[in-house]
Amino acid sequence: MTHPFPIAQCALVLLVVLSGCDGTSEESAPRPDPTRPQPLPRATAADYVTAQPVTKDGRYRFRSVSSSVKVGVPYRYALFTSCGLDYFVDFNSSLWAAVGIGGRAKQEPPPGFDEPRDLGTMTLINQELAEYVSSEGKSVRFITRSDRKLNEPCT
Repeated sequence: MTHPFPIAQCALVLLVVLSGCDGTSEESAPRPDPTRPQPLPRATAADYVTAQPVTKDGRYRFRSVSSSVKVGVPYRYALFTSCGLDYFVDFNSSLWAAVGIGGRAKQEPPPGFDEPRDLGTMTLINQELAEYVSSEGKSVRFITRSDRKLNEPCT
């Protein structure tokens, strides 16, 4: 008995047909869950601090290098805590200041925040307010800074 198509051609056709039949389509492909932490968009630049002090008292100028994010989406965020919770917070193309912290939390992380950095999530609530949740579930809110941030080096 002869086959109308050679076996090699049948195998190739079967492979092509099956490669498009993985049970998904563009419409049914899974979409990212906006309630799960998402990676931050790429930074817009590498340098966030001036190379030399800009004031006579040795302070440096910090600038935002982060990209814009979406409101309501938690993003994986490394909060640098060794000099306090709001020494340098760069998120959503802005610099941020912690709200409602004082005393030692301005100089060192309080309980519930790892040091020298805490790996948690940052969520933009609106263009002026964001909330960080630490690796241990502690939260702190931040407001945007309208001024250019000048700070002494963290030692």
